[in-house]
Amino acid sequence: MHTRNELFGGYFFFTLLYLTAQMTFVTARRNELNQETYEPDVSWAVYSKKLQWNSTQELYNGFIKECQKAAGEGSRSSCDESERTRLWMNKDQPSSMRNYTRLGFEKIKAPPHMFSLIKKFWDENREKNETEWHSINTYHNMWGSPPTIVNIQTPKSGGNAQLSNDVWEAARHTLEEWTGMHLSPCSIWGIRIYHNNSILTPHVDRNPLVTSAIINVDQDVDEPWPLEVWGHDGMPYNITMDPGDMILYESHSVIHGRPFPMRGRHFANIFVHFEPLGAFRRESKDPTDNEDYSQEMIYHEDALESRKHNLPPYIIPGSTWAKEWKKQNSDGWQLLKNNMGLGVEENNVGAVDNLFIQNPQSIHKVDGNGWNALHLTSRAGHVNMAKYLSEKGVNLDTKTNAGETALYLAKHYHGENSDIFKFLKGIGAQIK
Repeated sequence: MHTRNELFGGYFFFTLLYLTAQMTFVTARRNELNQETYEPDVSWAVYSKKLQWNSTQELYNGFIKECQKAAGEGSRSSCDESERTRLWMNKDQPSSMRNYTRLGFEKIKAPPHMFSLIKKFWDENREKNETEWHSINTYHNMWGSPPTIVNIQTPKSGGNAQLSNDVWEAARHTLEEWTGMHLSPCSIWGIRIYHNNSILTPHVDRNPLVTSAIINVDQDVDEPWPLEVWGHDGMPYNITMDPGDMILYESHSVIHGRPFPMRGRHFANIFVHFEPLGAFRRESKDPTDNEDYSQEMIYHEDALESRKHNLPPYIIPGSTWAKEWKKQNSDGWQLLKNNMGLGVEENNVGAVDNLFIQNPQSIHKVDGNGWNALHLTSRAGHVNMAKYLSEKGVNLDTKTNAGETALYLAKHYHGENSDIFKFLKGIGAQIK
């Protein structure tokens, strides 16, 4: 078990040192890391464009003017609109979200296996970075210090789907242990590289980016470039990172950013984002299993309340953002619209289980030809998917419109010596 000091690293309050060059502290309160704190709208505009200190007001005003200049005469309003949205989300979104941890963030060491995968990819492909953002907004000064990215998913950057999934899975288990919730992957792009003079303004992530992690891959800096986070306790924290460090954070409700210019050559992070399904994570009885899908999930009472109001489990009914979410998602929660058949054919047990958690009847449905999930699994030859479906009670002997059972399809497509045929026959499936 780590002590809190070990988890968060040494005391280096670069932001406050910068702020106090001309001024004294606004408050003598200390946060849980024993760092002296300050009010919002001091280090950067968090809720208001009017900052409390002249030094940061000048920096902020210059930032906005640079944005407007970069946008051009005819598009200056895009900076104003971007800034209005950022401040609006900071103000209204956090109070409308359900939280799953006490403070909202934690710093740990990344799982060694995951970090070795990421580091190997970085070492082999770091020169394949490309400019990431092309549109002008006030979340980053990309007009003067554009971040680049090495995409972990695309072959031209040295990435692939398997690598993405491996990183996702390692991060998912870590974050599920931290939050106690079952999580569904929703975003991973690659290794983002910030360059000299980068500023990342304080913000909350858009839904469904709810439970997230930052892993520092590499850096070459002249001084630490801390992440400023506003915890659930309402206090600011400044967290420094070294390669291999991992910050877990509730990105939908914890305001976070790096509001002072980076001094150095590069600072490379990878971001991994998940969406909670509102159910407690399952505990595997077998320590050799990554996940035991035979264990029943237990819904969180608050999640059930949100679902009654046709909201994702992490949005509080009746809140300001509940109305906004419904306005922006008139077709409902997209996670419920995943394709069960595609998940089965791709042998994605996690995706199928996500759908089952939301709608237990989804794995029993048949298409126009009478095929159900087990028929598709048998044709594809996925033993682990067949095991999952059988444990969830899918009828082993349901026939298609052509009179074919799952065992018949396993024999037809893979033969009697195949693993899928042996498995189905071993649990009592009939061929006719």
